[in-house]
Amino acid sequence: MSEVYAELFNSWKREKETNKLQPLPKGFYRGLSQYVRALKEEARILDEKTLRASLISAEMEYVRHLATDLFRLREQKILLSATAKTPIPIENLTEEEEEFHKGVIDSAEGYDKVLKDLIEGRLPHLEKETTPKPKRILIRFLREIPAIAGIDMNIYGPFKPEDIASIPAENAEILVRQGAAVKIEA
Repeated sequence: MSEVYAELFNSWKREKETNKLQPLPKGFYRGLSQYVRALKEEARILDEKTLRASLISAEMEYVRHLATDLFRLREQKILLSATAKTPIPIENLTEEEEEFHKGVIDSAEGYDKVLKDLIEGRLPHLEKETTPKPKRILIRFLREIPAIAGIDMNIYGPFKPEDIASIPAENAEILVRQGAAVKIEA
């Protein structure tokens, strides 16, 4: 059993055992992505009828199941924490989850403002930002891409095949049209 698989399994098990978000090792998702990429590559070059190919296929299925369940568990905990206004230690969030967490907190605060307006007899409204943030899309890269400047003037990347990133929609659409990435449906 590989070290990455063991870490995935142990992380999944810890996450299942408690209601609090558990810390993940730094670069956890990147390492997992590289591991999946390596499994896919090995499966691609093997004869499908071999025992090794069957084992790799089963391992990929287990990894897919564990990773999906771990990700959804963490997503639920982040959402519940934000709506209950229970703080999550920032060190328990991965880099990928930090932005998601901030967005959920902002949404919960906006919803509270609507309620406050209602209870005070004002017409509810959400304050609009003066500079709207571009819509973001979650994509999975199919090939290596150097760092790019986003429409929001932030730098994204560089990316390797199987990396996952949330980038401005306009940039994501271009990469998808070029066949460099695919959208991940939520």
